[in-house]
Amino acid sequence: MKARYDRSACEPKFMLGDRVWVYTPKTKKGLSRKLMHHWHGPFRIIEKCSPVHFKLRTCDNRLVSITVHANRMKPYYFPDLRPQTPPNIEMPDEPPIPEDELPNDALADNTPVHEPSIDQSVPADTSVVEENSETYNIEHIIKERKRKGKKQFLVKWEGMTLSIIHG
Repeated sequence: MKARYDRSACEPKFMLGDRVWVYTPKTKKGLSRKLMHHWHGPFRIIEKCSPVHFKLRTCDNRLVSITVHANRMKPYYFPDLRPQTPPNIEMPDEPPIPEDELPNDALADNTPVHEPSIDQSVPADTSVVEENSETYNIEHIIKERKRKGKKQFLVKWEGMTLSIIHG
């Protein structure tokens, strides 16, 4: 098993004074692991304890109390060295396929457009009040609730008594 690991393993390329990020998977109680930042730093390498273990200091020169394995570190790159603008990608003026190689109906504007039609069997205005019906004004709203995403109101109407409402 060790021989198989040693075939593909290589010594870490971290040097004294390098700045690194450190992977810390632990989360504080009450915080979501999924939303936490796992890479912390930058830290500065101050001592090589073994070929794969390093002692670190924070950038404000505080000593980190434990040694860190090289598998939990990755190099820190200064923000000044990162490119600030995306590379210019020129878009060609011509389409990727010449027009003479396109199918005949590719550029035709005969695509059927679905337009909503008005159904004549349904009256256009459903809020029309019949001529013989009585209308009441709202005195006040007694209760309000939400059912299936719609608001429902229990209303006290002017001129109506509770005996009329409850039958």
